[in-house]
Order: sequence, then C-alpha cells, then structure tokens
Amino acid sequence: MAGNALAQSFPNDGAYRPWPCAGGVMTDRVGDTPGAVGDADLVGVSSDPTGLRAADGQFLYFRLRLNDDPRPGGTLAGHAWGIEIDTDNDPSTYEILVDASGVAAGTGDVFLWRNTAVTVADSPADPADAQPLRTYPFAQNARITQAPTSEGGSRDFFIDVAVPWSDLSAAGMGRNMPVRVWAGTSTAADALNLDIACHDGASGPPRLSGISPARTVADPVLDSDADGVPDAVEVQAGTDPNDPNSRPAAGGRTLEGGPGCSTGGGRGDPGPAALIAAALAGWLLRRARRRAGHRDV
Repeated sequence: MAGNALAQSFPNDGAYRPWPCAGGVMTDRVGDTPGAVGDADLVGVSSDPTGLRAADGQFLYFRLRLNDDPRPGGTLAGHAWGIEIDTDNDPSTYEILVDASGVAAGTGDVFLWRNTAVTVADSPADPADAQPLRTYPFAQNARITQAPTSEGGSRDFFIDVAVPWSDLSAAGMGRNMPVRVWAGTSTAADALNLDIACHDGASGPPRLSGISPARTVADPVLDSDADGVPDAVEVQAGTDPNDPNSRPAAGGRTLEGGPGCSTGGGRGDPGPAALIAAALAGWLLRRARRRAGHRDV
C-alpha cells in the first residue's frame, strides 16, 4: 500500500539523538562484517554514533552512518539500510522493520514492514511479512548527505529516512511506547542480513537477544509527564515517564550516551553514574536556555 504523501523537512543535524545500544550509544567498527563493505558497512564511535533519530509532530526520522556513498554516480546501490523495532518486550524478535532499499535494480523505495511470524529464530535476518504495510518514494522519504566524519579513512555518508507516526501507529507502535531498536544493512528489502550495529561480525552471525539494545522511546524529546526529562532518558534509566515524581537522579542508572556497547567504567570510559549525570545536565541546560530565550547551536 502506498504511504501517506505527507510533506516533510528533514531536521537539522543538531536535532538527532543517538539510539542506545546495551550500555552506551549505537556504534559499529569499520569493516567488522565480511562482505559488508562501502555503503553496506555501518560505522560509528561513541562521539559520532552509528544510528540516531529525531522527531516532529508527523514523522520519526532515523539516520545511519555509512562508510561510503550509497548513491555513487546518482544511482542507488543495491542494498537496504534500516532499523528493526521490538514492541512486545521480547528481545529475540522484532515486530516492525523500516528501511530504505535500492535492492530492486537500484530503484529506491522506503518500506514499512510488519513481522508477525518468526521463520529465522532470534535473527535480524528473519524476513518480515510478505507484503510491506506501506511504501514511500525514496525521493520523498529519504535523503543522502555527507557526514562530517571519516571513520573508514574516507568521507562517511548519512542516509536519513522519514516515516509517519500515523503509519507506525497502524503497525502497532505508539510514539511514547518503550521499544528496542536494531540497525543494519542488507541485500534484501525485507530483512537485515549484512552489517548489524553493535555486533562484531567477525564473531559470527548476530542474535537479536545477544545484542539486546536498551529499551528507549523512539521520539528523543517527548516528555509525557512534563518533568523536564524526556521519556527516552526515563525509560533507559528505569523511571516512570508518565509520573512527574519519578525521574532519574544524578548518580542513578541510565544508558544514554557512553562508549559503544560496553557498560563503561574502563579506563577513560564513564560509568553509568557519570552518564546519567551528564545526560540530565545536558537536557536541563537546554531547557533552561530555551526558557531564557537562547538557542542552542
């Protein structure tokens, strides 16, 4: 089914926040997965994460950092780039897949899939349902830009994808729903079967439950209880995003930020207490600046 023809303006770089991955942000080592090279190779470090997201009233936007241009010479490469979303709190399955795909002879589309039956257990390569729930034109719902990083020794690229909240809701995902998110590349439009973020491809095939990213909320700035702490930070910290009296305290537990997929605490790596303090300080500072009439740059 064709998707809603909603016009959108992609957010500026400062609006994007990293997806979490275990004890830190979503990262991936250059060249870690055999056969996943160039635009099929996800890259990123804690200071420049692999996967990020932003939101507005109509759209969820996600961004992936790639090792090369996915549209060399103006023709989209024959890969897919996307995210799988767990909505039922079972870390061994995903229920939604959103991806941008050039698999069909380099033509571009953005797909929203549901996954209601498991055929490949505990794997990001488990194919989604036979037909996508929605299809959108690549030119309308995706874009490619140069990233300001060179993780692989040459200039990296971003691929950004926009999907309407209304269609995600039809797929079973609410804007304030706690979710897990995996990111990856693929040779198929209906699964992620190549490079998976936060998994070392040299260690063997990835398992969804083995990566098991921290639960979060897809909208990084939504604050349901108006307590000054976004739902995403509260869900990751284990507090109630719908109760203004339940909020993370400095020194508490959070998974927002940090070094790759480790739990932190190693030499040069902040532990969870430092991460929660830094996350809260950042959000509260931005909130105070907005109230004072300043703009972050």
